[in-house]
Amino acid sequence: MDDQGRPRLGAAAGDGRGRINVPGDDEPESMQALLDAREGAVRDIRRGMVVDGVIVRIDPEELLVDIGLKSEGVVPNRELSTIVEDFGRRPEVGDELVVFVVATESPEGHPILSYKRAGSERFWRRAQMQVQNGEVIEARVLEANKGGVVVDFGSRAFVPISQLSSVARVGETEEEQAVIEQQLQGLVGTML
Repeated sequence: MDDQGRPRLGAAAGDGRGRINVPGDDEPESMQALLDAREGAVRDIRRGMVVDGVIVRIDPEELLVDIGLKSEGVVPNRELSTIVEDFGRRPEVGDELVVFVVATESPEGHPILSYKRAGSERFWRRAQMQVQNGEVIEARVLEANKGGVVVDFGSRAFVPISQLSSVARVGETEEEQAVIEQQLQGLVGTML
């Protein structure tokens, strides 16, 4: 305040106790309340997170993806072939992507993102949707062990023997166990 009780230029109008007076507002806001309100509006990301985004620009070197930050994230164009394969077409502005945060900030100030490294998250989201919609999930059997089979339907997954209706599950003796393992081996290379 100056000598006449007016706020100095460049100074925030406040009550001297860390509170800010907003014109037209009866209650002054504390600085902490303002910071808390802003915190929810700005997204916090860390390396290793998987986040949703929307393509906002496609350049020859990179895709710019809005992930809810002040600046867009960057997906290098070397990952374009994977995106095209998954989409069945070239991506376009407005397409949604699930991306992995490789680094929170490049030298240019943009988060560095990877579409490829978010593959398992996309896989699990797709599988959850299929289960919720009551769809049958088909997968190729890669290998078998005494507890079940390992399948591939975009990611490797274990299917326990208790979930395989085509395999007899009684096997107390070594001979019975050998029959079960033989049945499991017979599934390798087939679709479940």
